[in-house]
Amino acid sequence: MSSISQLVAKNIRKLREKHSLSQKDLAYILGVKQQAVYYYEKGYRSVPFKFLDTLCHHFGLAPSFFLQDEEVKDIMEDFPLKIQQAIYKVSKLKPEQQNQVVNFIDFLAHKNNKNGTTNPYK
Repeated sequence: MSSISQLVAKNIRKLREKHSLSQKDLAYILGVKQQAVYYYEKGYRSVPFKFLDTLCHHFGLAPSFFLQDEEVKDIMEDFPLKIQQAIYKVSKLKPEQQNQVVNFIDFLAHKNNKNGTTNPYK
């Protein structure tokens, strides 16, 4: 199973537990059997998009909720707000524009390293 599918499965379980729902309760919301929810949470089956859409509407969530990784979120919260905003803005760019931003950062890091500052990648 792909890491994205694993992440979705983990977040479905977190959502269910956060709302103190059983797998049977969640199955009722989705219109499936409890066993299907078990398979989704364990990652044995990929979750159909229509079920994610149902969960988003039922719980008032953005679809991106299912792709959130707590470890990444915790790391991001350690960055200053300006860096978080920059990462968000870069994530909205086209891939070739993202590469240009990374190249520019590499250029600045190399320039700083030549001037005697420490290497930010170490």
